Amino acid sequence: MTTNSDERVFGVRSSAAFVVGTVVGTGIYLKPGLVASLLGEPWKVFLLWALAGVFTTAGAVVYSQLARIWPQSGGAYRFLYRVYGPWAASMLLSADVFLGRPAAVGALATGFGLVWELSDQEGLIVACSLIVALTMVQLRGAKVQGLSQTLLTGLQLVPLVLVLATWALLDHDQGGSPQALAPGGVSQWSAAFLAILWAYDGWYNLTILGAEVKDPERTFFRALVGGMVCVTSLYLALNGVLFSCLPPQVVAESQVPFARLFEAWQFPWLGFALKVSLTLALLATLNGTLACGSRVMVAASQDGLIRAKLGTDPTRPLPTLAFSLLCLGLLILFGGLPLTLNLFDSLSELTVVIVVLLTSLSITCIFHRDKLGRKVSAAVYGCAIFYLGVNTVLLYLLVVESNWLALWGALSVGVLGTVLWYFRDSKIRN
Repeated sequence: MTTNSDERVFGVRSSAAFVVGTVVGTGIYLKPGLVASLLGEPWKVFLLWALAGVFTTAGAVVYSQLARIWPQSGGAYRFLYRVYGPWAASMLLSADVFLGRPAAVGALATGFGLVWELSDQEGLIVACSLIVALTMVQLRGAKVQGLSQTLLTGLQLVPLVLVLATWALLDHDQGGSPQALAPGGVSQWSAAFLAILWAYDGWYNLTILGAEVKDPERTFFRALVGGMVCVTSLYLALNGVLFSCLPPQVVAESQVPFARLFEAWQFPWLGFALKVSLTLALLATLNGTLACGSRVMVAASQDGLIRAKLGTDPTRPLPTLAFSLLCLGLLILFGGLPLTLNLFDSLSELTVVIVVLLTSLSITCIFHRDKLGRKVSAAVYGCAIFYLGVNTVLLYLLVVESNWLALWGALSVGVLGTVLWYFRDSKIRN
């Protein structure tokens, strides 16, 4: 697959921007309160945020190795096609392009309505408008995508760095005795881990741009692993700021704990600045997530899993608009369903479960030495085993706790993937 300039245009800086920019989104703003309410004690909160960081970094280590072996557009889709063939690739296609990524786009876009306190109808209209506007950016080509992602990532990190700098300069006494919160049970731990994984979601996106990354041997590991180490450190530091300045029950009761933090610092005027920060985070993550969808669609079209001929350039109008229409369709569908959770939480939870499934399958590719064509270090195998072990426990808990949204998401991936495989182009049936 080629790009519209037929060049590798993403260096270490823009590649790291895709990693950090598509990970650091709404999660660090909107999930700490939910996690604190589920787990109760700060040490449990820190433990789970750290575990999620190690978990996703381990996945990034394995993906960076696979991307160096197959530096092509499509990422995990290409890994699975090479190792397991069309059926496994169709599972990834259904999980990523038709369910997981449109759900992530929908969650990010609807997050804008939460930030600005819009009504459900207004939030849905704004969400659809954002998708349309950022699709126009994607149509400008890979270089513009890289520049826009680097710019938005830099802007979204500025407010978070300022929070850390302000904390270092001010007194940060909790100013009150914390009240005991209910201890977290098994179901609370699994729900909290799912919430945190949303904050880490997107770490694998860079591999989807594989054909456009400069010097794959050097760039993938530095951008993926280095980016996730930075994100994990940032998340732990920001949680430390919250719990050093606010009692645990205040964090647990806040939908956006940083708003309460600014009140405690007697900076209420920063409420508007917080909304701007969240908006920048949403735009950066949404921009990067949209950029990846058309790459997988074009790869699948070339292989015959999608009958439509989308060409070889994923930044051209046809594949870009096709993926955006999928995102808009799922968003409108979910916006009209009577969900137990709000639209943002429902879509983000569905996204995380689907990511767990597709990344687990992709990680197993590293164990097929005959297909890789090169030696893999014991450290990479260790990361793969750790990643698969944690995912196995998580999926077991989802079944035991009867998380129906998660289970229906998993079933949908299997059914849709099998349908895509069955009706694949005749040229790859043999």
